[in-house]
Amino acid sequence: MMRLYADAGQRTLALRQYEICKEAIDAELGISPMEETRSLRERILQEKMDAPQPGDSNLQEMDADQMIIRLKKVLNECEQSASKLKQAASLFDQLMKFK
Repeated sequence: MMRLYADAGQRTLALRQYEICKEAIDAELGISPMEETRSLRERILQEKMDAPQPGDSNLQEMDADQMIIRLKKVLNECEQSASKLKQAASLFDQLMKFK
């Protein structure tokens, strides 16, 4: 979601999405976001994300098929992240049983 917002020129929403993610995984798992997520946030903060330019293939100019392909890719990435979080939560639960 952060990438989609940033690609659409919605920097503030991209950064807010990071905060939502950070708060959720801290509350649920007591951990920080992954390095790649923190790195993406830093790039957005430093405006190193490519700003959409007229004529660029950005979200505002994508047709429906392109948007669906892009959203499926993001959904797949989210599912992979969710799987990793579930694994981390399971490990955390196992570790807590040993305390």
